[in-house]
Amino acid sequence: MTVIDQPVAYRKLTLVCPADLAERVVDILLEADVEMTGFTTFKADGHGHDFASASIGERVRGRVARRVIVAVLKADDVAALLGDLQKQIDNPDLSYWTEPVLAYGHLS
Repeated sequence: MTVIDQPVAYRKLTLVCPADLAERVVDILLEADVEMTGFTTFKADGHGHDFASASIGERVRGRVARRVIVAVLKADDVAALLGDLQKQIDNPDLSYWTEPVLAYGHLS
């Protein structure tokens, strides 16, 4: 097992956006000038209070289709990546949060 621990601090960056915006986000991540070994995308349902941009079907179901993109990157690179996303997309439907990563590595 290879565990990459301190002294480099890592953060988990979670991005959530509508399905039609996800490909643009993925393109920006693929072209980003930050050290990232990869990221994961998956489908999700969003639940919340604002359904202004929801389709009729989503309003009936009470949830909206979303894509979630998760990446682990160096803490120092998070702000730069978020800045790039904001400059290139600037969309209120793109949400994010970060979390500290206690350990990061590969089981090989």
